[in-house]
Amino acid sequence: MIEIKLTSPLWKPAPHSIFCDAPDFTPPPILTGETFACHALIRDTEAKYLKTRCSASADCNGDRNCVKIYRIGTVPVRTPCYPDSFDDGYLSTEPGLYHDIMYPTNAVTELYAPQAGFEMLRIEVTPESAGKHCLSLKITCSDNGRHTEAEIDFDVLKAALSESDIFVTQWLHADCIAEYYGLTPLSEQHLAYVERAVRCAVDNGINALYTPLFTPPLDTEIGGERLTMQLVRVSFDGGMWSFDYTDLDRWCDMGLRCGVRYFEMSHLFTQWGARHAPKIIATVDGMQQRVFGWETDASSPVYIDFLRIFLSDLISH
Repeated sequence: MIEIKLTSPLWKPAPHSIFCDAPDFTPPPILTGETFACHALIRDTEAKYLKTRCSASADCNGDRNCVKIYRIGTVPVRTPCYPDSFDDGYLSTEPGLYHDIMYPTNAVTELYAPQAGFEMLRIEVTPESAGKHCLSLKITCSDNGRHTEAEIDFDVLKAALSESDIFVTQWLHADCIAEYYGLTPLSEQHLAYVERAVRCAVDNGINALYTPLFTPPLDTEIGGERLTMQLVRVSFDGGMWSFDYTDLDRWCDMGLRCGVRYFEMSHLFTQWGARHAPKIIATVDGMQQRVFGWETDASSPVYIDFLRIFLSDLISH
């Protein structure tokens, strides 16, 4: 028998969690414009492997795009905490597979649903109107037609939050996106991938975008380098600094297009003590080279002079 249990999206299963551990869920009301979400646990008491057809619907005035389904995959966690340094706030202190990755799911998805364990889906609904709404989820086994359904009701209040003036940021490392997908930084394809990440961030409440004026000096081994991710083109010719903001403008246009309201400028000094300058690449007499980095003391006169000229020029831009 295929079983479904709808539970709170705030419930975080540990590696040892079982189907029955999920708490019952009575959804609180949401405001107009907010997204309702719940998690669906699925298991089959008769088979170990399911190829299913999964469908979800809600009364959203005929808008089929108001419902999104994600399969929540697991990631291996080898060291959830240091054995001699943890508190009661940890979900679990044991290594294992933790639910984390959200995979957008189409109508047909393969689920491994063992009797003791479960597969987990996330369903999101963004209704446009206030009032009572109903979310329906149907799971059908593609092999023999066995199926089960579950429903949950939720209320949308006839009120909306005003736009927040709080800066909400999570550092977006665009160089990591380029590294992971093997893309040339700031190429059209790279920026397309970055834009997808920014849209996802904005959809989840981020309104300030970390903007790499120069390669961010964060989470970098002392003396090491990250992939160059520099939006400001720097030139030094005839003893004069000059700056080209073409890539920065393109970055900001992308952010505004995605709904970003604020731009957080990247750090001008290294992490863990602000002792050095970030890596800065410049064209010097027609040749690109690194002009500042780990070898540059943060308080060195040449770097302080560079910052005075650059920041004044950036503000005027």
